[in-house]
Amino acid sequence: MALLAGCSPSDDGANGNPTGRGQDQEQNSDFANSEAEVLAYQTAIRDCLTDGGFPAQIQPDGGVVIDIPPGQDEAFMHVDAACRERIPEPASRVLTEQEVNAKYELEVESAECLAAAGYPEIDMESREVWVAQWMAVDAGASDVSPDTAWSQIPGNEAEEAQQVCPMPTVQDIYERLNGG
Repeated sequence: MALLAGCSPSDDGANGNPTGRGQDQEQNSDFANSEAEVLAYQTAIRDCLTDGGFPAQIQPDGGVVIDIPPGQDEAFMHVDAACRERIPEPASRVLTEQEVNAKYELEVESAECLAAAGYPEIDMESREVWVAQWMAVDAGASDVSPDTAWSQIPGNEAEEAQQVCPMPTVQDIYERLNGG
């Protein structure tokens, strides 16, 4: 699991920061590596499933939509298991509570943008409830993620919606927390 670097903010390489980069740069690198690893994994799974006869597409929210013809559930299960055995899932980076709060703000802004563009409106939970629910999922105490406006958009419309209102990314969270 990738964690935020706890290095000194010094840029001179002293005080335990052998890279010579500040903590903000370390966090930014951690976010970028995490996103790149997840995208590489999703792409590999998509390609493996497609090669196995089950066309798949990566959605803007990071999900993978798979075309499973009627009566092919068992065959799909075998292909899916083989792909997941062959392609290791990257270690996920758990967001801090401060980062989840920033994500909440971005999700609210995204919901407002999507509603203004004519997509379904969503009543977001309060910040307190939404953040607690997200943190519970990350801790393994729940398997019910908090709703976002993106969870209300059908997969075939998500790419178009992404052109109008980009979905928040971990890079956006980093920038929000660091005044970017």
